[in-house]
Amino acid sequence: MTMTRGVHDLGGLSAGPVDLSEHERTFFDQRVDAVMRLLTDPESGYFTVDAMRRAIESLPGDDYFGLGYYERWVRVIRQLALETGLISEDDLARKLAEFGTALPGDIEIRVVDSTADTRYMVLPQRPRCTERLSEAELAALVTRDSMIGVTVLPEPRP
Repeated sequence: MTMTRGVHDLGGLSAGPVDLSEHERTFFDQRVDAVMRLLTDPESGYFTVDAMRRAIESLPGDDYFGLGYYERWVRVIRQLALETGLISEDDLARKLAEFGTALPGDIEIRVVDSTADTRYMVLPQRPRCTERLSEAELAALVTRDSMIGVTVLPEPRP
């Protein structure tokens, strides 16, 4: 019987040197760790550390290798919260709406932690019906929230 390796199973494969240096945990890291500890508490939690591990090890290769350590945790906390019924997709949409964010169903939310080594730039998606607007008129549509990726640009009013 041949066993198929999971994307996470790198044992015995050449993967380069392991970085053993210590590093400071960011505020993002600390917050995600705190949420995970609350959700996996043996007495009052909603799912187990084993469920977290299963979900992390089941991530597609692009996500497993493309996301940082705590970013993977965010992805699977969301997945497990949905799987266990702790929250529904409708609940998530309502919470986003409370922040003034209404995203179309084909938009995927990705949580990415930037570090001193990696920075991300969010380019707002151009709204429909703006082809004839001037640069100044387009700039007037851009908000702080659209520049940090938590909402989409509004369509201009006629």
